[in-house]
Amino acid sequence: MIPYIFLYAYFAVLLASLWKLFQKAGKPAWAGFVPGYNILVWLQICGKPWWWVFLFLVPGVNLLMFILMNVNISIVLGQREFKDHLLMALLPWWKIPQVVFSEREFVGPVPPAERKR
Repeated sequence: MIPYIFLYAYFAVLLASLWKLFQKAGKPAWAGFVPGYNILVWLQICGKPWWWVFLFLVPGVNLLMFILMNVNISIVLGQREFKDHLLMALLPWWKIPQVVFSEREFVGPVPPAERKR
């Protein structure tokens, strides 16, 4: 019973964070509550192709995709250091609300010309 309480609390925090992220990105905030569509909008915000939504359907791969998308939240909000990415991957229940509800402005994904090779 106790694990379910934590799980529901995490989902509530995640939905509230998506609501705020979508507002900052200029997308409709209600899209954060629509299953499936919220992932599509999340991919648009992070500058990823739409077909990545199918990767969320593959067991095991979907966990890696969620970690990748969490890291992309920090990137589009201007936190582009390795330690920020590591914290976002390891402690998303703490870092996502911290970044999204901060005063940080939406800067968008890294343009391909600026990516390190």
